[in-house]
Amino acid sequence: MSRGKLLRGLSEGVNLAKGPNPTFSPANAFVRHGTVAMVQQQRLDKNRNLLPPLRYEIVTPDKIALAQELLYATYHPYEPLTKHLGLMKGPGSIPDLDNLVERTINENLSLFAIDSDGKVMGVCINGVSRRDDWEHSTELVTKNFQDPSARPLAAIRQDVRNHGVKIFDEVGTDVLFGIKMVGIDPSLRGKGMSTDIIRRSILLAGCLGFEGLKAEATSRFAQAAFHTIGFTPVAQVLYQDFDFEGQKVFHGIEDETGLILFQKKFFQNCLKHIV
Repeated sequence: MSRGKLLRGLSEGVNLAKGPNPTFSPANAFVRHGTVAMVQQQRLDKNRNLLPPLRYEIVTPDKIALAQELLYATYHPYEPLTKHLGLMKGPGSIPDLDNLVERTINENLSLFAIDSDGKVMGVCINGVSRRDDWEHSTELVTKNFQDPSARPLAAIRQDVRNHGVKIFDEVGTDVLFGIKMVGIDPSLRGKGMSTDIIRRSILLAGCLGFEGLKAEATSRFAQAAFHTIGFTPVAQVLYQDFDFEGQKVFHGIEDETGLILFQKKFFQNCLKHIV
């Protein structure tokens, strides 16, 4: 699907999915009007150039604590799944995600956005996503989370990957660049900061020779950001239907529909269109 066709579909509120995907079907994959508005606003914000002068740098392992501090201030409190499960209880309260962030930062693909005064205004946690890691059972993956109350996070993400593992064949690779978490200083919300730091991550992936990217978006805001940048939805797991150990653990999440897996494939001339 072309980018123009995708945007036309968004404006009309039509189904984004085609084909027999069992979790991203014509019956459950309508784009909500709120998401359409977010996409339009993020494009407008980019055109207005509302961001202050920023520089970008790799998050090195010696700055993991700074990245974690920003995520606890700007990402974890608002991420729908974490919020619904009641996991956020202050800094260091989600050790399984802390461990994930630390392992990912050690791959030297994550980015800081820093203002002219040297203050970190945004962080994008990026890492390598390998086909081999997607072909495990949900039960095996959840056992790696030490906190039982956090295991539904691992389970739903593994579920959407199981349904979307085909993207490796579609891109033609066994390794993708994965965008995992984005934390933005509150003063820059609504000014295009999220899409800007994701664009920089895409440029980094292209410069390093990755053939494609993947992202899993849990909120309408994040989904709008990836739509804006031209990612394509691949698979979806609806919160109201997801079952973990016999319980609908995410039923009742307010103002959200489901977890969407996105992909973006690099083409010969795509980098010049990113920024």
